[in-house]
Amino acid sequence: MRNKLYKLIRKYISKTPIFWRYRHFLQPEVWKSYKNDSINLRRLYYNELLDQYHLNSVFEFGCASGPNFLSIISHKKNIFFFGYDISKKAIKSISYNNNDKRLQFTSFINKIKIEKYLKINALDSFDLSIFDRVFYMLSEKDIKVFLKNFSCYLNYVVIDDFHSDDPKWDAEKYIYSKNYIKIFKEFGFKLLKIKESKIHSSTAQKYAKILIFKKRIL
Repeated sequence: MRNKLYKLIRKYISKTPIFWRYRHFLQPEVWKSYKNDSINLRRLYYNELLDQYHLNSVFEFGCASGPNFLSIISHKKNIFFFGYDISKKAIKSISYNNNDKRLQFTSFINKIKIEKYLKINALDSFDLSIFDRVFYMLSEKDIKVFLKNFSCYLNYVVIDDFHSDDPKWDAEKYIYSKNYIKIFKEFGFKLLKIKESKIHSSTAQKYAKILIFKKRIL
C-alpha cells in the first residue's frame, strides 16, 4: 500500500507547485536535510565557476533551504546572492544575515523585486544563475515564460538537470528530458560546456547533465 501511495504521489503530485510549497507536511525534515547537504562536494562546482569567470553575484531559482548558498558563502564571503523558492518554509529555514542588503531570499518573484535588489546593490544583472534540478519539474512552456521575463537579468547560467537533444521520457515516465541548448539559444544564450552530472538518478542517469551558458552580447 505504501509503495502504491509513493508511486501515486511521484507520478501525479510531486512535480506540482502545491507539493513543493507544502512538502514539509509530508516530510517534516526535508528542508533540514537540504541544508545539511551544503557540504556535499558536488556543490563546490559553483564555487569553481565563480572563480573561473571572476563572478560576484548569484541568482538561484529553486534555492530550497540554501544548500548552494551556504556552500558558496563559505567560499566567497562578500557574494551578492538572490535566492527564490516556492516554499516559504524552505526560505524561512535559510541561515543568513537578513540585514545584509547583498543577501535576499523570497518565495515570490517578479521584475520589480529583482530590479529593486539590483538597484540597491548597484548591479546591472546577475553574474551567475543556478538552476539545480528544478527545470525538470517545469514544462518547456513555463521555462520559456520565465526566460521571456527574466533572461535579461542573467549572464552566465548553469543548469544541472536532464538534457537530451531529442527530448523523451525516462522508463517511469516521471522525468522528461528537455533540449536546453535549443531553449536557451532562443533567448540569446550560447552553450559553453556540457558534461555529466554528479547527481544520481535511478531512472534518467544518461540524461543527467550540467550545461553552462553565456548570454551573447548583442
